[in-house]
Amino acid sequence: MPLRAKWIALASVCVLSFWNTILQVPSLPLGDHSNSFDHAPPAVTSVSATADEQLHIALALAGREPGVFDEFEAALKSVLLNAPFERSLFVHIFADSNAYKVLDGVLNRTQVTSWETRNQVEIHVYDVQHHIKSLEAQMLETFRPSFPNFTVAYGTVQTIGTWLRLYAHRFIEHDAENLLYIDTDCVIMANLDGIADYIEQRPSALIHWGESMTAGFIGLNIRRMEEMWTIAREAPMKEIATRFKQDLDDQLVFRAINVTRPREVNVIPIEWDMHVTARWTSRYRPFDVKTPNVGMLHFNGGSASKTAYFKPAVSGAKTWMEKFDGTWGNARYYANIPWSWARFIAMGNRRRRSSGFQLKLVSHPAPPLQKISQNKVQFGRKKKTRLATEEKKNRMSFFGNNLSSLFGKNLSSQTVHLLYAADHDAMPGLDASVRSVLKHASERVVIHHVGESPLEPAIFSDVEFHSMDDVHRTHNLTRFTNPHLSSHWSVSRLTSLANYVRFVMADMFPDVGKIMWIDADTIIRCDIVPFFRSALSTSNHTISARLMSGRPLSLKHIEEGETFNAGVMVVNLDRWRARN
Repeated sequence: MPLRAKWIALASVCVLSFWNTILQVPSLPLGDHSNSFDHAPPAVTSVSATADEQLHIALALAGREPGVFDEFEAALKSVLLNAPFERSLFVHIFADSNAYKVLDGVLNRTQVTSWETRNQVEIHVYDVQHHIKSLEAQMLETFRPSFPNFTVAYGTVQTIGTWLRLYAHRFIEHDAENLLYIDTDCVIMANLDGIADYIEQRPSALIHWGESMTAGFIGLNIRRMEEMWTIAREAPMKEIATRFKQDLDDQLVFRAINVTRPREVNVIPIEWDMHVTARWTSRYRPFDVKTPNVGMLHFNGGSASKTAYFKPAVSGAKTWMEKFDGTWGNARYYANIPWSWARFIAMGNRRRRSSGFQLKLVSHPAPPLQKISQNKVQFGRKKKTRLATEEKKNRMSFFGNNLSSLFGKNLSSQTVHLLYAADHDAMPGLDASVRSVLKHASERVVIHHVGESPLEPAIFSDVEFHSMDDVHRTHNLTRFTNPHLSSHWSVSRLTSLANYVRFVMADMFPDVGKIMWIDADTIIRCDIVPFFRSALSTSNHTISARLMSGRPLSLKHIEEGETFNAGVMVVNLDRWRARN
C-alpha cells in the first residue's frame, strides 16, 4: 500500500475514535435551563426482566366494608398498571376469614387471570384467620411491658388488618428479602421500579419509609420481622408514644424502630412519601411545584368513614381530591377506569413480538380446622350420621356470618345451645360450671364461651371459644355500659365486658333459634336438656328467667317491667330479633 494511503487510513481511524469519544461524553447541566427535579425518574434500559429481580408488594384486608373493597380495587389497579418494567411482580393479599370470602368474588368479577403482562405477575391471596390468635398474643407480649393495661381491642380500634403486615413472614412462602406494604387507600402513580431501586440501595435495612414516618406505604425486611417485635418490646414505647402523640397501634412498632435504631432505617424520598396527614399544610402547596415528582398518593382514610376516599362526602363538603383536583384528584383515574380497559393497557406494555405472561392467581386457604380455634365456630364429637357429616363439611363461621351453612333451622331449634361469658377472674368458676353441665347432660350440648382465653382443650373439647376482643370489636360492647356508675363499689363489677355479651347474642348467632345464658359462677345440678327444650315452647314470651320477688325457685315466664335474675335465662333469639 502506498505511504499516502496508509496515512489516510490512520487519520480516518483517529477521527472516528475521537468522534465516538465525543458521543459517549454525558451531557452537562445547562445552568438556569436545567430541570429542577429533586430526583430524576429511573431510566429503563434492560430488554427483559432478569429472573431473580422481583418486587413483592402486600395489602391487608379485614371485614366486609364495601368502602374498603372499593379502595382495594383502585389500589390493585394502580399496582398492576404500574408493574415494574425491570422486575417480576408478586402481590400478596392478607385477609381475615370475612375478607377472604369477599375477595373470591372480587377477583372473579375483575377477571384478573385474563391479564397478559410484560413480566411475570402473580397475585397470592392468604386466609390468615388461623394466625390471628398468635398475632394477638404477640401484640400483648410486645406492648404490655410498657403499657400494662394494653388490650387487643385498644390496639385494633381501626382494624386488625394493618397488623397483618408485621406477620408477613408467617404467611409468605417466597424467599423474599423485602416487602413493600401499601394501605388500601394508596394509589401508585409511577412505575414501581422507582421505589424498588431505592429499597435495593439498602436491602438489609429493617424498614424503608419517608421522613413523615407514615406506615401506610412502607418497605419491610421480611427476614428481620421477629427482630422488629423484639426491638419494640425493649424500647421505651411509652415515651415514644408521648413524644410523637402516637396511638398504641402497629405504627408505634415502626416508630420505636425509627427512634432506637435510626441507622437501620432507609429513608425514601418525598415522591414516595405523599400522605395526606403529612402533606396537608400550605407549605407543600402548590403540590406540583413543591413536589414535581410523585410516585404514590396516600389518602389516610382511617376508620372515621366507611366510604371510600374517592366517593363524595355525605356532609356535602369537598373531599381532598375535589379540593386539589389537578394534583391529588388524578388518583380518581384508578378508581374510575374499568377493569377491562386497565387490562388492555397492561397488554400494550408487552414487548414487541411477545405474548407476555399470563397473570397467575394463587389461593392460600386456611388449614383444616382444629378442635379449639379462635374466631371459628366448631362442634364436638358427633354420631356418624348423614347430618353429622353435613355439619362437618360446614364447621367454620366467623361472627356475623349467616350460620345456616352450619346448622339449618330445624337443627338450631333442637340442639341445646348454652352461652357463657367470662373474663380472666371468672375462669375458675367457669371451669366448675361447665363440668357440672356436662356431668348431668343426657345428650350433647353446644357450649359457647366468650372470653380472653379458652378452657383447657384436652378436657373441654366440646366448648367453642370466641375471643372477647373480637366480639367487642364487632359489636361494641361498651355502648351498654354506664360510665357514671363504674366507680361505685356495688356496680364496679359491671365494668367487665363479659356482662354485656348477652345483649348481642342474637347478632352473634343469627341462625340459632334459642339459647340459654348461664353466669360463670353457676353450678348445674340436673339435666339441662329437657328444661331447655320445654322453656318458651308453650308461650309467646322472649325470655324465661327467675323473678326477683322471692317466688319459687323454678324459672317463671316474665312479663315486661318485672325484675328478674339475668344470671340464668333462656332466650328465644328469633323473637328477640323480630321484636328488636
